[in-house]
Amino acid sequence: SSVRSTLSTFFCLGPIGSGKSSVFNTFESTFKGHITSRARTGDGSTVTTKQFRRYTMQPQRSKEALNIRICDTPGLSINNISSTDLVYMLDGHLSDRYSLTGGSLITNRSPGFNSDTSIRDEMHCIALVLDATKIPAKGTPLHLKILELKEQIDARDIPIRVILTKTELACKHVEANLSYIYRSCTVTDIVESVSTSFSLPRNYIYPVKCYEHEIKPVQNIGILALSAFRQILYAAESGLEDRESLQSVEQAQENKIWSNLSGGSVPGSSLGSQLAHVTGRDRSASDNTGSPVFRRCQSVTVQSQTQVYQHSESNGHRHSLDLQRTDPGKK
Repeated sequence: SSVRSTLSTFFCLGPIGSGKSSVFNTFESTFKGHITSRARTGDGSTVTTKQFRRYTMQPQRSKEALNIRICDTPGLSINNISSTDLVYMLDGHLSDRYSLTGGSLITNRSPGFNSDTSIRDEMHCIALVLDATKIPAKGTPLHLKILELKEQIDARDIPIRVILTKTELACKHVEANLSYIYRSCTVTDIVESVSTSFSLPRNYIYPVKCYEHEIKPVQNIGILALSAFRQILYAAESGLEDRESLQSVEQAQENKIWSNLSGGSVPGSSLGSQLAHVTGRDRSASDNTGSPVFRRCQSVTVQSQTQVYQHSESNGHRHSLDLQRTDPGKK
C-alpha cells in the first residue's frame, strides 16, 4: 500500500461521547495488529479529550509512520468550539497538544497558535463521528450547532464523511454478528436519518464498531475500520486535487499582479514576501476578528484598478490512496 509524500490529514469532529478517540484507537489497533489506547477515552458522559491532538500511526513491523495524520478534539457541545475556533483548526493554526480547556476562544495570540501554516498543517477531510444510538434530533441546539460548523467546512470545500459508531448497541443482530451490519434494517434507518439531517449522501456514511472491551484484534472490526479509513482517504484525495488546482490558479494571479506592480516577476519570491517590503505589512496580518487574511494593499498605485486580492492559503498535493509508508518529514 502507498501514499505520496504530502501528509494527508483528516479531522475527527463529533459530540461528547460519540467515540472520536475510540475511532483513532481502532484505526491504530488495526494497523498495529494489537489493541492500542493511545488516545484517552472515557464513558461518554464527560469530556475526556482536552487538547487538540495530531496523531500519526506506525504499522506493525514498519520502521516508518504512515504519511497520514488524524486530528482529535474535545467532544462537541453547544458551549464549545465556535465557528471561529473551527476555522482556525481547519486552516491548521493549532499545534499538537494545544489546550482547549476552559471554553476560552482561540486567538492568534494564544500559546501554541501557529501563524505560519502550509498544506501539511491544514485539514483535508472531516470525519464527523456520531453515536448511532444518540443521533442529534433535527432542530435541537446540538443539531443546529453541527449544521453551523458544517457551513464553515463546506465554504472551504473540505470533504465531509460520517463515521457511525456503536452500531452494535443500536441493533441486537449486529451485536450478535457484526457481518450483519449492512443488512440491518435498524442501521439502514439510522444511516437514512443522518443523511437527511445533515444533507449528506448515504454513501458518505460508514457504520463501524470500535474496540471497547476486546483484548485482541477482531477481523470483522478491522474490515469495517479499514473500509471507512480508505473511503476517508479517497475523499481527502479529492479535496487535495481541488486545492492543488486552486493553488495553481492563485499562484498565476499572484505572479501577474506582481508583474504589474514591479514591471517584471521576481523568481523564487512569493507575492506576500515581496509586498511586505513595499507596504510594510506582513502576510499574516489579521482583521478585527483575529482571522488571518491578506489585506488589500492600499499604499501602492496599481495599474488598471488592479488590487491585491484577499488571499486564502490553498496549498494542495495529490496522493494515491494505497497507504504507502513514506517519511512524513520528506516533502
